[in-house]
Amino acid sequence: MNSRTQPDSTIHIVEKAKAFGASMAGITSITSLQNAPSYEVYGNAEWPVEAKSLIVLAQVHEISVPELDWWDDKNGGTPGDRQLGSIANSLRQWLNEELNIDAWSLPYHIEKGGIFLKDAAALAGLGTMGKNNLLITPEFGPRIRLRALLLNVDLEPTGPIDFTPCEACNMPCRRVCPQEA
Repeated sequence: MNSRTQPDSTIHIVEKAKAFGASMAGITSITSLQNAPSYEVYGNAEWPVEAKSLIVLAQVHEISVPELDWWDDKNGGTPGDRQLGSIANSLRQWLNEELNIDAWSLPYHIEKGGIFLKDAAALAGLGTMGKNNLLITPEFGPRIRLRALLLNVDLEPTGPIDFTPCEACNMPCRRVCPQEA
């Protein structure tokens, strides 16, 4: 699959990500990501040259389940991260087996080949960057965790979206910030 795929392929892949357990999913191009503000400051990342698109997966982090974010030294991470990693692995395997699309999992660390996940999520239409420097989604606010896969096909982007939650906001996030941001 070398040329840009049809919009229904994008929809099918996004819906499959949700079927595997993602709360949200969206797609952006590698070119858009490379032109994002963080990359203008940080510089270019090194990804496989075959990478054309990126699917960003989001999982809601409910306030009622704080243990999803509790660090586990035994397993090296958080339960929420492991759940989202499992969703990403299932999607990666399905993309390869069913659609013959190569997908690469990305580490969280930029220095190790990762991406700026908040930038990618905003470009993929999952939300927008808030004044608190968090990704704010229309459905879940800032209560999400993110993961992404590089893909070797050009898919129709799903974003960005027109969403400005901080425009008329009185910034309660800044008032309660322990760092007095």
